[in-house]
Amino acid sequence: MRRQLTWTHLRTIMYLNDELQRSFYIEMCKLEKWSSRTLQDRIKSMLYERTAISRLPEVTIQNGLQQNRNQAGLRRSRFSETPICWIF
Repeated sequence: MRRQLTWTHLRTIMYLNDELQRSFYIEMCKLEKWSSRTLQDRIKSMLYERTAISRLPEVTIQNGLQQNRNQAGLRRSRFSETPICWIF
């Protein structure tokens, strides 16, 4: 996570009260490649509260976040195995 999020991202997320809300924004930052300013705008616009995911039971949300993490890991492993040939 340290490589994908800057200190400003972490500082912004650190002040959120709900653990699930923090996880939601961390995953969205990683998947959507949000800048720290975009993250702050999304938090101010209450994106988490407005989404349908916030109305689901917490267990369902945690399972969805874990599934996103697993899929991201699969994409990274496929990318690292792809041979690249550079022609100059």
